[in-house]
Amino acid sequence: MIRFWLLKAIGGPGSLRFLFLGTGLAVSLLAFRRTRRTGRWLLRSFLLMYFVLSLPAVARFVAGPAARTQSRPAAEYGRLDDLFVIDGDNYQSRAALAAVVARTASPRTVWVVGGGELRDAMLAHGIDKDVWRWGGGDAGTTYDQMVWIKKSIATTQSRRAAVIASRVHLPRIVEVARRLQVDLVAIPSPLDNEPPDSGVREWLPSFSGLQLSREGLYERVAVAYYRWKGWQ
Repeated sequence: MIRFWLLKAIGGPGSLRFLFLGTGLAVSLLAFRRTRRTGRWLLRSFLLMYFVLSLPAVARFVAGPAARTQSRPAAEYGRLDDLFVIDGDNYQSRAALAAVVARTASPRTVWVVGGGELRDAMLAHGIDKDVWRWGGGDAGTTYDQMVWIKKSIATTQSRRAAVIASRVHLPRIVEVARRLQVDLVAIPSPLDNEPPDSGVREWLPSFSGLQLSREGLYERVAVAYYRWKGWQ
């Protein structure tokens, strides 16, 4: 099983770091006559893989149907005692949605379960500086974050809480919450750059399609890892 630290460090297929690593290796092989043929094959394979992964239609297939869930109008989520916003890719969209939900749900606390970039984005989108708090403790994985959220809900005696995460990331969070028996309203946030979903542009390469493919592939590996660990 792939170690998460290695996957995050390299980025995995679809990431620019993985592309640079692969093409760099291919170019280095081209420098030697004995490995030139392997280098050409490797370079073509990487370029073809990234072309296919950049197609929005392929990206949506890779992400899977569970990741296509769209957020409902903020008012439909009702009142909340606590709102947990989990950091990760597409943090601008998570922050923007958190600000909208906070205005309609009037939570006592909006918890920033992540780093400074998410916090700054939430403040920029209008989160009241007196409402937000740091959350998550020293959590290193999504599972650790959910364990912390469970303890926080018990400590604050929250009657109704919600979690916001990217629509690609959210299905795994929901499964972990079910495993931990945490009652949460799951709110999917959109991607910062949504790839085209209709017409001819669906079959044209785009950077947003490549980003979605990368996130979808990462989630597939993450789900397999979580099941192996017994976390969902």
